[in-house]
Amino acid sequence: MLLGSAERTGIDANVAKPQVAFRESVAGAVEHHVQFEREIGGRPHHAGVGLRVAPRNQGGECTYDPGTIPAAAGLPEELCAAIARGIEAAFSSGPGFGYPMVDVSVELIHCDYDQERASQFAFEAAAATGFVTCCRKAAPILLEPVMSVDVTTPQEFVGEVLGSLQMRGGAIETVESGHAAERVSAKVPLGAMFGYTTDLRSATQGRAAYTMAFAHYAPSCKS
Repeated sequence: MLLGSAERTGIDANVAKPQVAFRESVAGAVEHHVQFEREIGGRPHHAGVGLRVAPRNQGGECTYDPGTIPAAAGLPEELCAAIARGIEAAFSSGPGFGYPMVDVSVELIHCDYDQERASQFAFEAAAATGFVTCCRKAAPILLEPVMSVDVTTPQEFVGEVLGSLQMRGGAIETVESGHAAERVSAKVPLGAMFGYTTDLRSATQGRAAYTMAFAHYAPSCKS
């Protein structure tokens, strides 16, 4: 359809395969301690950070909890903020595949603060390094979007609809009977739904229709 429109209007069209918005998470819980020590321009930069990374409930963002550690260590506010910046910046690119991270909780469990050598640079770098190292050790997983798919079809094509969804890795949830049609509900990976409009039309003689909405992320078979 897009190519036909481009030919009629004389506009160049660059058509590419749709991309799936993958995410990353972790399957296990890990603790890791980082000692950052560097001299730059004759000035020492030192920080010690201990983190605990663990999976959290499906469908949530990544969270960071400093707890009571900064207060116990006498850590100034600007260094607390540096730790948070380092961790939160690392949320945007997972260590396994480079996709944004979701469903991960991060807890500060240790802080080594030397007033004479501490710097924002050191604490931000130590926090980012610690988070990435934890994630690599915590069984990183690739997540793909799973969609809620509802197909409305005449009763005589229910078998074809069920088969078409199952062939795409779909998990059938319900089949409901209506006055004039059947409604099939399923959860299907988004990547498997590309081209489904054409396939459904062919399987049902153009008499079925479907809607699709994001449901949640789940481990991908590409992990």
